[in-house]
Amino acid sequence: MKQKTQDYLILFVSILIVGFAITLITKAQLGATAVTSLAFVISQLSGLSFGMMTGLFNLIYVLLQIAIQRKAFPKIQLFQIGVSFILGFAVDFANYLFQHVLPETYIQQLLILLIGCVVLGFGVFLQLKAAKVYNPAEGIVNVIADVMNRPFGVVKTVFDVTLVILAVLLGLSVTGSVIGVREGTIISALIIGPIIGVFQKLANKLAET
Repeated sequence: MKQKTQDYLILFVSILIVGFAITLITKAQLGATAVTSLAFVISQLSGLSFGMMTGLFNLIYVLLQIAIQRKAFPKIQLFQIGVSFILGFAVDFANYLFQHVLPETYIQQLLILLIGCVVLGFGVFLQLKAAKVYNPAEGIVNVIADVMNRPFGVVKTVFDVTLVILAVLLGLSVTGSVIGVREGTIISALIIGPIIGVFQKLANKLAET
């Protein structure tokens, strides 16, 4: 029981960290992360908060999992609904806290981006450590990969690229310009995975000592 409570506490903390990191990355003004790019564009065009759109997208991912798996949908994964709301709140709260973060130079933008990526990598590492409830975006990828009998990594790449393409097309169709997708989107996509790997290796070394 104590271990279970600890795991859920780690999950809760990790969601908050991920939400803060997502916002910090956007504050770099070099583009949103790939998985949040479409939500970011819609929030910019609609006037709705980024956190609200992030939470809504994640809720949609949960509902899609339920629609696909139906009775096979694990009951414990219903906690993803809570994850959606907490993540949305964390993004908006972080946006309030970081409202004065306004980089003036490109070096500052890159620095904020890299800090955000490290924080995000740490948050995802904690989520994996809790290993109880999927992040909704990863949950839907996992379900699709299972149904299509394809490797998770391949489906994840296609999923993220699809969101980025839709974000670009939406921005172009409405404003005639690209919104929320820049070099930071590509950089974060390339380095967050390795950053998670670094945290995992450090954790394994600490466990061995």
